[in-house]
Amino acid sequence: MPNNAFVIVVSSIALSILFGAGGWFIMDRDEERFRSALENEAKQLRSVHEISHLSLAHSARTLAFAIAADVNVQSLMETISQTVRREGGGAGGERAEILRERLRDEMLQQWQNLNTHYDVSSMTFILPDDSNVFLRMHEPEEFGDSLATIRPLTKLGNDLVPRSGFQIGRTNAGIRGVVPIMRPAADGGRIHVGTLEIGFDMNRESQRIAEQISANIAVLLDTRAVDAAMPTRYQPQRPLLTAVLLTATQPEGVAWYEAGLVRLVGAPENKLVRWNDRSFHVIAFPLHDWQGPSTPAVGSVLLWRDDTAMVHGHESHRLMLLGGIVLAYVLSLACIPFALRASRRADDERAAMIHALTRYNNLLLEITGEGIYGVTREGKVNFINHAACTMLGLRPADVLGQVPHPIFHHHRADGTPYPIEECPLTKTMNEGRPWEGEEWFIDRDGRGFHVLVNISPIYDADQYQGAIITFRDISELRQRQDELIHLSETDPLTGVPNRQHFLKQLEIEMQRLRRRDHPATLLMTNLDLFKQINDRYGHVAGDAVLKHYVAQMRSALRYTDIIGRLDGEEFAILLPGDGLTTAQQLAERLRQTIESNPAQIDDTTPIQTTASIGITELYASDIDVDAPLRRAGEALDDAKQAGRNCVRLHSAQPGSPE
Repeated sequence: MPNNAFVIVVSSIALSILFGAGGWFIMDRDEERFRSALENEAKQLRSVHEISHLSLAHSARTLAFAIAADVNVQSLMETISQTVRREGGGAGGERAEILRERLRDEMLQQWQNLNTHYDVSSMTFILPDDSNVFLRMHEPEEFGDSLATIRPLTKLGNDLVPRSGFQIGRTNAGIRGVVPIMRPAADGGRIHVGTLEIGFDMNRESQRIAEQISANIAVLLDTRAVDAAMPTRYQPQRPLLTAVLLTATQPEGVAWYEAGLVRLVGAPENKLVRWNDRSFHVIAFPLHDWQGPSTPAVGSVLLWRDDTAMVHGHESHRLMLLGGIVLAYVLSLACIPFALRASRRADDERAAMIHALTRYNNLLLEITGEGIYGVTREGKVNFINHAACTMLGLRPADVLGQVPHPIFHHHRADGTPYPIEECPLTKTMNEGRPWEGEEWFIDRDGRGFHVLVNISPIYDADQYQGAIITFRDISELRQRQDELIHLSETDPLTGVPNRQHFLKQLEIEMQRLRRRDHPATLLMTNLDLFKQINDRYGHVAGDAVLKHYVAQMRSALRYTDIIGRLDGEEFAILLPGDGLTTAQQLAERLRQTIESNPAQIDDTTPIQTTASIGITELYASDIDVDAPLRRAGEALDDAKQAGRNCVRLHSAQPGSPE
């Protein structure tokens, strides 16, 4: 009996040790797998959030470029910069106030369009000398303050390199793009006449991104960064001393902040939070401004998702595992078959949970509106989501296991071949650096479209393992930019270049003349007695006559000749490559065409019109466009005084008095 008791005790102790060690190993492995699934989900959510921020920063920069390219804005900002300088800087004086109202009126329609269609929340025009604000379209009554110290994003410096990224502003914080406004100089160079900043509000964009990734977002800002940039009256309420809650897409984010449960973080965090009998998966990471991770963070981003069901399933599974281990210990000798079946069932349920998490991550890839695909270290596609296949008109089988460049990236937008060694993905594979920019993709039917691409390399133990590429179709954005530029350069009545755009073309031709010394002439013309036409037939008929006038000019001119409407019925014509003899012959032909083709405003009312034309040659000694415009205007006056309906040349030569 003692020997039997000793054997039972030793066996019990050995069995306890065996089941204790085995149970600890099983429970620890199960917890590790669950945490790993949460970590993968956190990386996925953070990656999509950061890609969305990069895409938004590029959009801010692109929209700012479209406005800064307007020659009317460039000319007006040059006048504004000179005027404020003469009036002592800062906000300027009376003349600057007039120009401020003019700029606001000029930009009002574009500002309303950007605010409505693109959710742009701020547009700021900044003077080049001291970064003083000249006009805020979103807050027109606030101007004259300097952003040099509180908003370094707006201080472009000597390199004039455009910038974009997160920035805390005067009234709000969000993604901003800053570009220089440049004006052509007489020597062929460019003059910095101002800076334009376009901003997106973080509240709207956080809501949009939250809908994309099916998660909630909150943004906390460091109170020191807020105090340095934002006046007190614009700052959000802050019951906490160290952090300001900028935005939260769901009420629990506000409640956590007010309860002091969320804080600024210095490194990424990934944890489960219990709140009101619910379990939330919370991911937090530092928020850096436009200068990137090399500078201290200005806040933190929180992403969270209600994972109550998944956590309950995990806890139930752990209890089941623990119960199975205890039951197996108690009945191990008598019920070995039962213990084996319970263990097998536990493994199946754990595998089902991991499979569910894997399907959830795959679903995240499929519901995002952006195209996403991955490549191996050899550059071959190893996954592609539904949005990418839809935009490219391809099936997954068409690209999986293939190098993507020859399939949908083989030509540039102008139709020229795109060597694979110049492809950004190839450079990322060779250099291991992330890349972001615009590219041109071609779908299955050969249709090309503009895309915004972001390439993120993947490393494991400092070894390059491949890359994730995201892209989205920006063709509509590019089309709207082109339309804005066209509207800013074209006379809406006649469809010819307006005064600002024509003068820009005249400047370019004068620079070409100085470099190559080839001839060019300028014609100035208007309809004779046009006021009488307006008074007799009305302004609607007058507009019809002007359109007819332009149509006759187009029929008499060549494709390379440029027509511009300077003012009212006054037009200018630039003839590149022509001397005075050819210009005079063309002008006479144009005069006769106008005279012999009355304008027909309806079926019964022809309106007879004639035109007077003045001609001057462009000279290399001309300092600016005012000199040839003045000479052509004087020749036009000579034609009017000679009885109208005639052509006159300006007789002055280079170096002679005019």
